[in-house]
Amino acid sequence: MGRDTFSFANETVWNYMDGKVVGRTDQPDTPKEGERYTRRCFVMARSVVQFWKFARFDTGQEPLAPEELIRRIREISAIPVWEPPRMPEQKIVVPGFAGLHDLSNREPRLLQENIGQGWPTYFRPGNFGIVTPPGRAAQERTSAEIDRFLAAGEPPILWLVNFPSMSINHAVVVLRRREESLRTLYAVYDPNLPGETMELSFDHSSRTFSYPPTFYYTGGPVDVRVVYRGVWR
Repeated sequence: MGRDTFSFANETVWNYMDGKVVGRTDQPDTPKEGERYTRRCFVMARSVVQFWKFARFDTGQEPLAPEELIRRIREISAIPVWEPPRMPEQKIVVPGFAGLHDLSNREPRLLQENIGQGWPTYFRPGNFGIVTPPGRAAQERTSAEIDRFLAAGEPPILWLVNFPSMSINHAVVVLRRREESLRTLYAVYDPNLPGETMELSFDHSSRTFSYPPTFYYTGGPVDVRVVYRGVWR
């Protein structure tokens, strides 16, 4: 799915060292907030799935004029992501590009300005469940739900969050799965880490999800929810 993900990153608001916050990124020697692409992990995860479900790229045609390309990007982004995938002939055509990775590499700012703002994701109805972390049985059901999405050929969007510590609060997209002993390993697209495929694991004995260490997370257990399943979810 490499050509179906973004080539640019969701930039973090904080500076990290070994997965822990050490300061903000708005220091004098860093670009201003408006010049950086931050707080967009949910937007990017949602958009990756929208382009996969509702868009079709065609390198056999010339690229569109910027105004028409913007219109089509906004049209794709306006389709509720939980709708079923469209048939190839029904998908919105994006000519002149090999895929989303190619488009985002050549027209990053145009995409960033038109796939959606970050602030509305803070007010998703499903966010309010954060105050009641899921139990182990609920996490087992989440793993089964992820498997059902993948069996149906659809990439689910996951919310990784630890409350109340907020050691992680992030969105990723599951690409595929594999079994290993008593664990299910999910390959995921992480908007913070373009060009890499990360691995979310589910341990069936402890019924716990874990995410590996990254520059922004120390690694370890995470609570996982499947999101963007409907208006209220």
